[in-house]
Amino acid sequence: MKAFLEKSLGKKWSVIGLNKYESAVYDAIVKIGKGTAARIAKTSGVPYGRIYDVLDSLISKNLVRIIPGKPRTYSIANPQIIEKMLKEKEKEFEEIEKEIKKLKRIYESAPEEAVLVATGKRAWYELVRELKSPPKKFSYKIRYTAEYHPEWVREERREIKKGVDVKAFVRYDEETKQNVKKWLKHTKNIRAYPNKGVAFWIADDFVLIALIKSNATVLIRDKAFVDMLKHLFEDAYKNAKVIK
Repeated sequence: MKAFLEKSLGKKWSVIGLNKYESAVYDAIVKIGKGTAARIAKTSGVPYGRIYDVLDSLISKNLVRIIPGKPRTYSIANPQIIEKMLKEKEKEFEEIEKEIKKLKRIYESAPEEAVLVATGKRAWYELVRELKSPPKKFSYKIRYTAEYHPEWVREERREIKKGVDVKAFVRYDEETKQNVKKWLKHTKNIRAYPNKGVAFWIADDFVLIALIKSNATVLIRDKAFVDMLKHLFEDAYKNAKVIK
């Protein structure tokens, strides 16, 4: 119940720096107009043991005022203070936007590492995130297990639709046969090629190589190397076994 209550506490005032309890208490006072600490605690869902600390915090921020009397009650202060706080936040956001633009220029102008190496099961995906744009001209792959995922199929369809030349080599044996058959239902640009432990992706301006047995993946961004492997792949593809 406590976890649910904390998730449900008001959050819209976080834009002016209020935490979840402050937001919930402020919303409660707006709702009831004015009230005692006990009533505000009950309406807001904030524990009674915390209510005075929260009210004091809102008073110090000029968002809530005390109405003298017995018992003491609380109401919202002049909401113009919120307008002032929002304008200050807008200035902060404008400064942050300027910094983001600077960071983008730095990132886009920074020279790319020609060679990156990663290890581990997630290494391939980590290096894929280093790629700044998807293939636009060609996308050649060497699949070791021919693992099948619908999302990968959709990705290839998008590439083909955009005019990208998509081709693939697969290891075709008893272990991979079922996966290959699934791929063949969606594309015929697959041919068999011997493979003892390598996954490969050659595209416009990069080569991604996974050395399966060594548990290492290498990203190479070198135009001469890409062009050479592209031609080697195309020559091998012409003579490779067509899978029926």
